[in-house]
Amino acid sequence: MPISPSRTAAFDILLAVENESKDSSSLLAERADELDEKDRGLCHEIVLGTLRRQMFLDAVLNSHSKKPLSKLDTEVLVSLRMGLYQLRYLDRIPDHAAVSDSVSLAVRAGKRSAKGFVNGILRSAIRSRTDLGFVDEIEELAVRESHPRWLVERWIGRFGIANTRSLLAFNNRAPSSEFRFTRKFDQLDGKEQERISRVISALAVRSDLADGSFRAVSADNYLRKAFQSGLIYYQDQGSKVVADSIDTQPADKVLDLCAAPGSKTTQIARKVDPLAGSVTACDVSERRIQVLEENCLRQGAEFVSFVRLNAESRLPFANSSFDKVLVDAPCTGTGTIAQNPEIRYRVRPEDLPLMAAKQLSILENASKTVKPGGTLIYSTCSLEGEENDSVAEEFLGNNDEYEVEGLRLPQVLSNGKSGVSLTPQEHSTSGFFIAGFRRLR
Repeated sequence: MPISPSRTAAFDILLAVENESKDSSSLLAERADELDEKDRGLCHEIVLGTLRRQMFLDAVLNSHSKKPLSKLDTEVLVSLRMGLYQLRYLDRIPDHAAVSDSVSLAVRAGKRSAKGFVNGILRSAIRSRTDLGFVDEIEELAVRESHPRWLVERWIGRFGIANTRSLLAFNNRAPSSEFRFTRKFDQLDGKEQERISRVISALAVRSDLADGSFRAVSADNYLRKAFQSGLIYYQDQGSKVVADSIDTQPADKVLDLCAAPGSKTTQIARKVDPLAGSVTACDVSERRIQVLEENCLRQGAEFVSFVRLNAESRLPFANSSFDKVLVDAPCTGTGTIAQNPEIRYRVRPEDLPLMAAKQLSILENASKTVKPGGTLIYSTCSLEGEENDSVAEEFLGNNDEYEVEGLRLPQVLSNGKSGVSLTPQEHSTSGFFIAGFRRLR
């Protein structure tokens, strides 16, 4: 029998994540159109579920294998992880289907000699559940929830054991589909807006955190079509809070550095009058600029201008030329592990000081473009203090022409000493840090 299209696509994606360090979200989007709705759903479930449970799956596989997993070909290991994930977590998948397709995937990848090995390991996992021995409670928590021990220990030190358990559990759940309306929707006449809003109200509930954000209660073809036509845009409610915190006015000249894919750019653009203000969106590569342009055009934000640049270098803008500047800085992304599960396996402790230095450099460059009386917003999707409060405080210490500015925030949030943090376990959204600075002179 042929291998199911969903498992074939899932295998190819997981292999690219493992071998080429590609992002699962981008790869899933690239393969979406070649799969029907049912296969697309199973592909997403297998890819994201296998990544979310990878450390635990490896521990179980290791207990059934006489050969260390490190000695296995990547293609064999990926087929085993996929198979075991289906056996342990997807009750609706028959055991024989999970095993058979995993064996066939290894053969398809040119590993015919591993056919019996894959079959034997997975059938052994069906017959018996071995006892996994753990050194201590933290190792057990780290392995069962598939997060590196150093990250678990770090979060326990910051959030406490109970909140860390909640955070790890959040990271291993499929995130809700959250969306907002777009500038293209805003341009419809009132009756058409009311009609669409009535349909949406039956398919989604309003967010308690971000004004104008909705959570889909189920997958629906209407929402898919509304997204494709540019009337809605899927954006995490925490990301929308960042964009809204800028308090953009119609006549503002706004600069958005590190802007791709354009989630915040396009939300900011909804509030700007193109006859009075402007929005300039920047990023480092041609590909990222292309994604920015596509998102802006789809959402009716044609007036946004684009500049390719390296924000760590001198910016090609005159000093004091923008009313609002957003630095949504590159970061470790530890606040978005639920959406991007592979991040947990890639980030290293030594990345934190390197990332903080990059973030401070970008913030310093951006600060020169802000007008006196204007606002500079710094944000990350990281949970780590080195990238958040520490960067904000060092920036203020180096620049006496700036002071902390209170952010426009939902009522459930409050401004802190140097910024505000959204955490998954507390706010049921991706983790973000936001700091606002007002230029005095």
